[in-house]
Amino acid sequence: MNTVKVKGIEIELLGEKYVLPPLPIRAFSKGEASAKLKKINDDMQNINKDGLGAITAESWCNLVDLVTTALQRNYPAITAEEVENGFTDVEALMGVMQNLVSQSDTFKARVEQERKNVTEKFLAEKKD
Repeated sequence: MNTVKVKGIEIELLGEKYVLPPLPIRAFSKGEASAKLKKINDDMQNINKDGLGAITAESWCNLVDLVTTALQRNYPAITAEEVENGFTDVEALMGVMQNLVSQSDTFKARVEQERKNVTEKFLAEKKD
């Protein structure tokens, strides 16, 4: 495993360990990550009732895209094909899905807090 630049969770692809960091801001700023995470989350909500069949082909593709984007922060040369072929365990893949979906909520909370901080700072400066 290479030296990682961004901390994250450890995952295994074809027996090799990688550190999967959070998605970069650019993944959200383009508007793609939020929509992809929403689709994955929606499908995951139906797993209890429909099993893995609830996860659509679109969600699987979205997952590979998002995992590849995140991994490229630490492993710039990794490809979507390597990520897609690397998952040999559905349980591990589900853990990665849950991690990415939770990042979306975390990201939203951080953005909201930052927005509040900027607003409060602006109002405080305006009073002075």
